[in-house]
Amino acid sequence: MRFTTPHVIGGRLNRSEAQSDSIVVGTPAWYDWLEQHTAFTFVDVAGTFTARKSMLRTGESYWIAYCTRQDKLYRIYLGHSHTLTLEKLKATAQAFAGEHVSGEQADMPLAQSAVSRVSIQTTPRKVLTVDHPMALIQTKLYGPRKRSDLIFRSRLIERLNAGLSGNVTLVCAPAGFGKTTLLA
Repeated sequence: MRFTTPHVIGGRLNRSEAQSDSIVVGTPAWYDWLEQHTAFTFVDVAGTFTARKSMLRTGESYWIAYCTRQDKLYRIYLGHSHTLTLEKLKATAQAFAGEHVSGEQADMPLAQSAVSRVSIQTTPRKVLTVDHPMALIQTKLYGPRKRSDLIFRSRLIERLNAGLSGNVTLVCAPAGFGKTTLLA
């Protein structure tokens, strides 16, 4: 077997073909390794997936598992490095295999993988979850950047202020017309 991405097989992380030393999943060495690296492949009898680390603007990181089936990319939020236990990785492989499918399918087709022979009956644009809800989309947590070419719209600001006396204010316009910038 020839691989360059580290693989977790049989509860042990094999960092490369040449290295004979492996790390047991769940040990302090495992969690130290997770903090220093950005990807690994998990192989189990239930299935195979690739885990990749994503970074937040705050500098924190979290892991997401990816698997392709029938030219569709599926993902499961795994959580922070300190939560990646062997049980969670096995549960994720089972979810990808269709035993606990409760979620949604990502809309990014990729090349078929070795586990693509298993079919999942889901509706388009869904994300699979194991035991954690999918992290909020980071663009929804921060206001838009301040722009130097911003045009002040006093009439719209007055209408927004007038809407403060009601229970709900609806801002409606086509995409790209500046709704979020106005509210910010």
